[in-house]
Amino acid sequence: MKEDGEKAIQTYSAQEKTVDGRIQEFRQQHQVAGNTPAPAAETTPSSAASGPEEGFLQANSPKDLYTVDCDGDLYFDMEEGVLVFMKNVRVRNPGLSMDCADHLKIYAEFVPKKPGDKKPSDVKKEKGKEENQTQVALPNGGNFDYNSIKTVAASGNVKASYTNKQGETSNAQAEKITYNAKTGEIILTGAPVIVTPDVIVKNPNKDAFIRVYSNGNMYGSRGTKTTFRHVDKKLSDRENQKTSRKP
Repeated sequence: MKEDGEKAIQTYSAQEKTVDGRIQEFRQQHQVAGNTPAPAAETTPSSAASGPEEGFLQANSPKDLYTVDCDGDLYFDMEEGVLVFMKNVRVRNPGLSMDCADHLKIYAEFVPKKPGDKKPSDVKKEKGKEENQTQVALPNGGNFDYNSIKTVAASGNVKASYTNKQGETSNAQAEKITYNAKTGEIILTGAPVIVTPDVIVKNPNKDAFIRVYSNGNMYGSRGTKTTFRHVDKKLSDRENQKTSRKP
């Protein structure tokens, strides 16, 4: 299990390094330094606020909406289907609250329109750089489905709070948290801490990780400490009943 966890971390790290390289290339190509000041906004009538944004919000339930805010830049890689929010990122949803200092990367699922369709990045590799011409592209591109997320990776003092169907709140903290939407697996790396209503699981080591599987199983690397609220709730309830009885 330790080896599997380490392999998964290596895979996610390699994926992120590729994206980081592409972001750097984009900045150099377009002479963007990163976290550039926003241009002066044009003044528009207040009625504009009741346009597409309000219609979108009214057409969707709040529990289905995730608001992402950041202090830095927003980067969208059309060729890989990666959406990146940079610097002090905040994610809000009625059931989830997450903050991270560095970046949040969202990897979308590639959905072929027809058999044989390939990702733009794969096509570019096959045809060569001469195909890399400036063109206008819509965010969805017709092939990446952001309603079908593959992976979400948050980095930099990540803190998350989430509520389950029973209304119970759990908290997690680590230097990096990676969520695999396809398997339901979560990996916390770098001094990970998980606090649920029943247990605290933590490891102060910078190289440590905790892997949480979709079925609730958990694996922590060496040095992980666990504190239980109770091992057997029925036994705990019986003990409480005994102590509450009058002599």
